[in-house]
Amino acid sequence: MGSLLGNGTIKVTIRSESAFDIEATWFSSTGKKGSGSETDVPYKYDASSGDVTVIDTHKLKDLIKQIGAPIGADKLALLKYDGKTLHAVDLFNYPLTTC
Repeated sequence: MGSLLGNGTIKVTIRSESAFDIEATWFSSTGKKGSGSETDVPYKYDASSGDVTVIDTHKLKDLIKQIGAPIGADKLALLKYDGKTLHAVDLFNYPLTTC
C-alpha cells in the first residue's frame, strides 16, 4: 500500500475458520521503518459474499501502533475474499499477501 505518507506491506496467514495471524511493515515518507505482527486475530467469514470481518479490532490497533502507520484499525477490519486474494476494502481494495 502506498501513499504520500509512506508505503506498507501486509501479510495474513489464516490459522483456522475463526482466526488469522497478521504481519505488517510500514516505511514512512521520512524513512522510518516500523514492523510488527499479531496472532489469533478473530474474524468471521461469509462465504456467500466473500466478506471477512474482524470481530475484535484490539489486535489490529496494537499492530498499527507497532508499525506507526497513519491509519485506523477500522481500515483493516473489513476484508473481501475474491476466491484467490484478500483485499482491504477500506484501503481502496488493497490486496493482502496471504498464505
